[in-house]
Amino acid sequence: MKKFSNRQPLPPGAGLEILCVLLGASNLSRGYYGLAEHLRRGLAPANVKVVGALGPGRGYSVASGFANVVYPPLKDSKIFEAAKRLAEESDRVAALISDIGNDVMNGVPCEQIMADLTGTMEKLRALGARLVVAPIPKNLERRLTPAAFNILRSLFYPRSGMTLETTILTIRRVNEFLEGLEGGVRLVRGLEPYCGWDMIHYGPFDMRRAWSLVAEEIFAALEAPSPGGVRSGLMRESLQSHLARIIFCDMIPLRKHAPDLF
Repeated sequence: MKKFSNRQPLPPGAGLEILCVLLGASNLSRGYYGLAEHLRRGLAPANVKVVGALGPGRGYSVASGFANVVYPPLKDSKIFEAAKRLAEESDRVAALISDIGNDVMNGVPCEQIMADLTGTMEKLRALGARLVVAPIPKNLERRLTPAAFNILRSLFYPRSGMTLETTILTIRRVNEFLEGLEGGVRLVRGLEPYCGWDMIHYGPFDMRRAWSLVAEEIFAALEAPSPGGVRSGLMRESLQSHLARIIFCDMIPLRKHAPDLF
């Protein structure tokens, strides 16, 4: 990373090299294209590179996924190797950590989740990245009933042996850990109203608002002015890109992932 830039505000219209590293699971998979395009357009005329590691059901600690698809854990993703090369030529780097809850339902102990998140953040900080973190939605702590929990577990985590009590306790402890982070980490707050019926995934009509909140934090981390909310059209294109990717790259691997995805 270029030495001078980490101490200076981002001048309006500066033609700089900026890198955004995005980590997540289902929500990011559905919103990746739209968020990446919004960042590129909002930071123009800077040269913005965006890389992502994502996939439905993906975790930070253990291999997981959906249906017949299993993704390696995000903590071991090859994205860090690629990001290291790109960061060396970047004036500024921002990184997003999102979709943290899958490891909870996969039965990963709370201490391991926190340790693996810490290790992931250390790798990103080594790139010179300014960190943005989306906590687990607090709706799950407050409103998850036994009936709703059983439905969610059956649909998304059929092999999970987690109980409702242990799940809520783990979510609470992980979120408390995130709230206590220091070193300039920016937490994305206020995403709960945009989560759908399952209290996990952003609703199709609210995705734009959710990702607009996330983008605002990324722009703020980069000390760049926000261009406003993500356009609805970008989110529609993002959903189409998501479906094509999981069907033709993951479930039926007829083509390779784009080089910015890991």
